[in-house]
Amino acid sequence: MKLIPNSASLDSVSRSSVLTASACFAICLSATAVFAETWTMPTPYSDTNFHTENIRAFAAEVERLTDGELVIEVHPGGTLVAHAEIADAVQNGDVQIGEVFQSTLSSRSPLFGADGLPFLATSYADAQRLSDAEFDILTRILAEDGLTPLYSVPWPPQGLYSKQEIIDPIDLNGAAFRVNNDILNGFAAELGASPTRLEVSEIPDAFRSGAIDAMMTSATTGVSTQSWEYLDYYYDLQAWLPKNIVFVNSDALAALSEENRQAVFTAAQNASDNGWLLSQINAVEAIKALFDNGMTILTPGQDLADSGEGGAMRQVSPALLTELERASQAIRESWLQTAGSDGQQLIEAFEEGQE
Repeated sequence: MKLIPNSASLDSVSRSSVLTASACFAICLSATAVFAETWTMPTPYSDTNFHTENIRAFAAEVERLTDGELVIEVHPGGTLVAHAEIADAVQNGDVQIGEVFQSTLSSRSPLFGADGLPFLATSYADAQRLSDAEFDILTRILAEDGLTPLYSVPWPPQGLYSKQEIIDPIDLNGAAFRVNNDILNGFAAELGASPTRLEVSEIPDAFRSGAIDAMMTSATTGVSTQSWEYLDYYYDLQAWLPKNIVFVNSDALAALSEENRQAVFTAAQNASDNGWLLSQINAVEAIKALFDNGMTILTPGQDLADSGEGGAMRQVSPALLTELERASQAIRESWLQTAGSDGQQLIEAFEEGQE
């Protein structure tokens, strides 16, 4: 005879089933929590900067490719770790991954400043050749500090900003000149200017207060800081293309499964490809934005007629170009003395790639 349980027995069975299911669900959640890992990533630039936008896309792809087993939390704008402290924080394991302006690592080795040498790599093609030439050397140096590079992305070409139009190079003598690395510090001094180290966020107030009179940076930075509100002139010199570099704590990378490590490298390659494209697009759009907002754009090319709309376009003073080239050669010679055989090897590899 088949036994039919009474209602009390049914309630007991139901409760038991629910408890069993709940326990299984909790175990599953616990297992997911165990296998999921979070990396913290401080970056120095704002959320609206194309570098940060590219990093967020990189983080999203890492999470997708690892099926959520690795999550990268991005903290932009120096809100978690100050720019100057990001590399140490990653090296010490306080955070797992970070981004910095590459030449800020020049205190570790002058080789990190090669992409900031004035008038060395002045186009995207040149910048790519320089990046290829320096990769193995920089990877070796970073490995000594327990760091692994993932990818780098250039800023648009660097130009000069000033309050007053500079026709005679003597106009730079004594001018307070904003710098952000040791090479630019030396370049400003070679021009007779007075170097003043500032982060991007400090630029507008520094110009308005008279703390600085000129700077060299990209058109992108001029747009992000709305330079037309406190400056009138931008010299589109195409002087060099510095890079941001993204690196990870080597121990944190090694702790991942082989599949997830490969996912990080795949996402990094995609971020590199996308970042270089974004930089080129941004370079064009940023110049247009400066012009549209009334700034005078000066170029090394032929004289250009002023436009009835937006700003104006004129030719850079030949005397200023000559002085900039002289100063850049002096800085390169000085850099080679400190960079040693690795620096000479890097420059030779780059120049061979130009042929």
